[in-house]
Amino acid sequence: MDDCSADGAAIGELAAKYHCTYIRNEKNRGKGYSVRKGFEHAEGDYFVFMDGDFPFDLSVLLVLMAALESGDADMVIGDRTLAASSFPADLPWMRKIGSNVISSLAGRYITPGHYDTQCGIKGFRRESAAAVFGQLTQDRFCFDIELLFLATRKQFVIKAIPVTVKRQQGSTVRVLRDGLDVLKAIFVIYYNKISGKYTI
Repeated sequence: MDDCSADGAAIGELAAKYHCTYIRNEKNRGKGYSVRKGFEHAEGDYFVFMDGDFPFDLSVLLVLMAALESGDADMVIGDRTLAASSFPADLPWMRKIGSNVISSLAGRYITPGHYDTQCGIKGFRRESAAAVFGQLTQDRFCFDIELLFLATRKQFVIKAIPVTVKRQQGSTVRVLRDGLDVLKAIFVIYYNKISGKYTI
């Protein structure tokens, strides 16, 4: 999935080289919209997505797929809070604080037991993904929170795995703007929850 990036031509060529399906949004629609659209075109027994800047050591994909193929989990998620996870020590302090606030709110009120909602790698068995993707309403960063909320409410077996986070240049995350958007979405998801909008 290409969410209307400036590198569309290069990405399309790379996809063709490796015989991948290339899908491009005509305008920027956000992570949630793009992942849902990707699922609509996906084939196979498993569905896995990762943030487009590939922020993790790719060996995590082998661990994730092994967990799914074992049949012991409906959903597998990366979790940066696990003891075996590692990440750059020089992350901006505002980003650390913002992430902690959002994780605490989500983990307490929306996704009980799962505090690293925004880790950018997740995988499903196809039938599990199909059970939740049709109910998702969030188009941007908060898609991950809503996804985990529905998975926990449907009592999915969710396995968390450690990740190795690589140092990234030129992140598109804007702490204040994106943080406020996430907080707003948490309240929307919570309202949808108590008003019975979701089918569990």
